[in-house]
Amino acid sequence: MEFNDEKIKIAHKNFHQINVEKINLYYQFKFYKFAKFAIVTQSGPAGYASILDTPFILTNSIDRRTNLTPKKSDIIIYKNKSRLKKKLYDDNTSIQILNSVKKMDKKIS
Repeated sequence: MEFNDEKIKIAHKNFHQINVEKINLYYQFKFYKFAKFAIVTQSGPAGYASILDTPFILTNSIDRRTNLTPKKSDIIIYKNKSRLKKKLYDDNTSIQILNSVKKMDKKIS
């Protein structure tokens, strides 16, 4: 998560949203290493999660040609084509992400 990213509103004692601008790389790796799973974007933390074998949900992906989910436990959510002429794609909705979290929880439990 960067400074201008939308904060996900999940109230659960085991949910933590990381601001990568405030946490150094060592602590990011440590966080992902011990996480049950991670919600990530392809531009950043997905690489950390794949290196550490942490299952992840890859959000806002537009690359449908490359296999960006190297593990069977991973989930990918593609962006939807936008209906607006000025915009190519719409970001994933919080409902899409929440449904993927539920699916991930069943997969790894």
